[in-house]
Amino acid sequence: MATEVRNTDRKQWEQVNGEDWQAAGKRTQALLEELYAKSNKLNLKGDLTGAMLKFPVADGYAFYQVVKAKPLQVMHIPYGDAWQVDGIMIRGLRVDDVREELRRERTMAKLFGKKTK
Repeated sequence: MATEVRNTDRKQWEQVNGEDWQAAGKRTQALLEELYAKSNKLNLKGDLTGAMLKFPVADGYAFYQVVKAKPLQVMHIPYGDAWQVDGIMIRGLRVDDVREELRRERTMAKLFGKKTK
């Protein structure tokens, strides 16, 4: 069973004073890509700290990062519209679920040649 921890770095995802929305979008897109680059290098049989998860919500995704594997803790990544999932979804997550989701995303990326994001 997972718990959600507070994101102490939320400010980096917000629009900076004087920054237009396009510049903010490019900057936060680069931050998200950096998190996914690290996540994609993780060994699925090893420590999953840093793994990125996404859940479909409304017209986008809710992004979360594993900050601790034992016990499982995830942190919301307020990218874009900063969608979040209900707490019940987070509480129901297990480490095996994270591994399986990462495996699925990597398989789809291999099949269709798309980035896992």
